[in-house]
Amino acid sequence: MRQPVAIPRESPLWPLPGDYPELTAEGQRLARVNACRQWLLRGEAEEVAERLVGSLKFFDLWYLHPDPEVDFDPMFYDLPPLPSPAAHWDVARQWACNRMNICIAPRGMGKTFLIRKTCLLRMVSCPMYGILYATSTGENAKGTGLALKEQFQSNERLVDDWGPEFPDEQIVPGKGQGSFATLYMKLRNGSYIRSISSDSKLRGGRPRRFVLDDPEYDEKAATSMQLIRDYMSRLLFKVVLPMVMRPGCGVDWLATFVSRRHYAWFAMQTVRGEDGRQRAKDPRFNLWSRMKIKAAYEDEAGKVHSCWPQMWPSTRDQARGTGQVSLEEIEETIGSANFQAEFMANPGTADDVFFPALEEQRHGYEVV
Repeated sequence: MRQPVAIPRESPLWPLPGDYPELTAEGQRLARVNACRQWLLRGEAEEVAERLVGSLKFFDLWYLHPDPEVDFDPMFYDLPPLPSPAAHWDVARQWACNRMNICIAPRGMGKTFLIRKTCLLRMVSCPMYGILYATSTGENAKGTGLALKEQFQSNERLVDDWGPEFPDEQIVPGKGQGSFATLYMKLRNGSYIRSISSDSKLRGGRPRRFVLDDPEYDEKAATSMQLIRDYMSRLLFKVVLPMVMRPGCGVDWLATFVSRRHYAWFAMQTVRGEDGRQRAKDPRFNLWSRMKIKAAYEDEAGKVHSCWPQMWPSTRDQARGTGQVSLEEIEETIGSANFQAEFMANPGTADDVFFPALEEQRHGYEVV
């Protein structure tokens, strides 16, 4: 791998060099590759964080956003992409600077899209980068695997720019050269991702990053919440963390609060110590970077601000004529209890679902 060259933050095109427009076609390709590898450079924590944000922003805009002027559409986003919320870059900064991370974010804030594009960036730009991705169900794991596979195989810009950086100028393995299945794919540079449901058997493996994407959420689950919490505790402290204790490795957990009976709620709880400082209720989580993002915040004057105004205007008046749905309307639609839990990170203490949802395939009934 070519070692990345640091581009000064003062560059008007950062993370591209200032003379990018004057470079040859090959020079511009190398500049784009170098821009995506800025996150690999070492430095102070703040600089490392901003380099990951810069690499990720550039990767997203150049390789994953449609460009109608040149008839380029990688079909990564299901709808025309909006500007990413500032919270996405705060999460990326958290990942860049800490070994163990948990972030609570609103439902629909694009958490899985953020995870997927970060996985794509890391895998193509850093040889031998292993990722273990776990989510709530096998179907969700398959969805992420398919999304990444499509980009590695069919994204023209990705293939044209990064192919020359791989053995035999091939990103994906040919027949007999290695696995490239939906749930386990290994690139020609040795990077791999394994996508699984969080209740799969996880022993073995030494990934660089273990990614947990809403591992607890399952709206059809009838399992005791105590069993789920016990399972999550074993998963984190007996399986996940022992895998990522090498230098440069870590775990990134993104979740949405559903109820106070989920383990994510427990992981975020704090108590005030004798010295007056806030500490984790479970001291093991004192070693984690923990962040909570709400869909809306009030400023000192009491005015409400959306964490993603391009997606969710705060009020109905702000949304009028835009085709968007305001946070005010979302709360009216789904009810205050659900809105407080899944958008404002403030779940109530609702009981478990006593009867699981009826399913025609499982129960033989017609669901109406």
